[in-house]
Amino acid sequence: AITARPASSQSMTYQFLQRCFPHMIGGLHLSTPSSPSKGAIAKSLGACGLVDDQLPHVLEASQQLPAVLFDLDGRYGWTKTSDLLPQAVVRKTSWPEVVEWACAQLHSARGIPAALGPSGQTSLVQTSAETREKLTGAQVALPPTSPTVEVSLDCVKAFGLDKDFSFSINLVLQKGEPLTIGRSHQTDAFEKLVPDDALRSCVSRSHFTISWDGERFSLRRLSVNAMFLDDVMIPQHQEVLLNKGGHIGLCSEANGRSSFLLLRFALGIQKDPSLGEVEPKQTENTYESSWCTWATDLSSCPFYLLCTMSASRDISHLPAERRGVALTRSVMLGRQHQPGLFEGILGPDSVNLTFISRSHLELNEVETGNFMMRNLSQNPVVVKGSQQV
Repeated sequence: AITARPASSQSMTYQFLQRCFPHMIGGLHLSTPSSPSKGAIAKSLGACGLVDDQLPHVLEASQQLPAVLFDLDGRYGWTKTSDLLPQAVVRKTSWPEVVEWACAQLHSARGIPAALGPSGQTSLVQTSAETREKLTGAQVALPPTSPTVEVSLDCVKAFGLDKDFSFSINLVLQKGEPLTIGRSHQTDAFEKLVPDDALRSCVSRSHFTISWDGERFSLRRLSVNAMFLDDVMIPQHQEVLLNKGGHIGLCSEANGRSSFLLLRFALGIQKDPSLGEVEPKQTENTYESSWCTWATDLSSCPFYLLCTMSASRDISHLPAERRGVALTRSVMLGRQHQPGLFEGILGPDSVNLTFISRSHLELNEVETGNFMMRNLSQNPVVVKGSQQV
């Protein structure tokens, strides 16, 4: 799959594709302003065609390979054009038409016959496992053969303990069997990690589970107390993907905003620190460097906007330059104009990102220190408690 979405949404996009098309997506390739175009990436991967609903991408790709301009039920107004489409471009208005076109391209360009189901419908699922590597150039990931895997939860930060304190909870996961983490299950470990009795009571007897399906890890929050994964709040009883290096934060309240205990998920059993050769710990904010890319110098700015609260994550440790916007005489605010700012404030996979428009609002200085705001988004903006439509 090829997407023009920002790099910060790569994880969310890949999870969505795997959920909708399980075992059919071999990899996710990003086309950004600084990288090759979608058509160039598709050509380099050996793809036999491109399906897209954006006219510029389709026109560019058609110079290198066949392309479909997808116009679902004829309702995609942005695909309309008075110009004739190039010969290599066809307009399709339904997914069955796209599948039929894709099978024809596979048969013609790769010589791979499409399998026919009992009803005569073309099936790509049957050939996806064999052709995924050939079509995308991606290696097919094979699940581990071992029925168990060793992992650890390494202490990054614990309230009341020295910053150099080092401790790991070593775990062995059985494939397909959730392992419960909590006071009743790792009693000695939590007594060391949270020596304060009152605070340790905020660790539930069964606080969360970690599961392994043979390929991926997942986490499910059981406790009523708030939890964060990579600074994004985890809804209770919802299962979320857990990646190597993921930071798990435990809070003392149901709507807590800061963590009293921060654990890093790692593969492999960690040795006792007294024995030496302990894996070096990451600094607290290392894990967010790949997506929290926004930074601006506010030291010389007489006026600026500063985020003080996020509904999705704990931003108490986030420096002002990563959650602020300098105000000049005219400023546009939105995902397109401050890349990385909102991902840093809300978290890269937060559903709240969808409420931030590319160009959300405009601020113009009418006199020194006074700005006029214009809402450019369909979503409302609240100023001093009053909704500005």
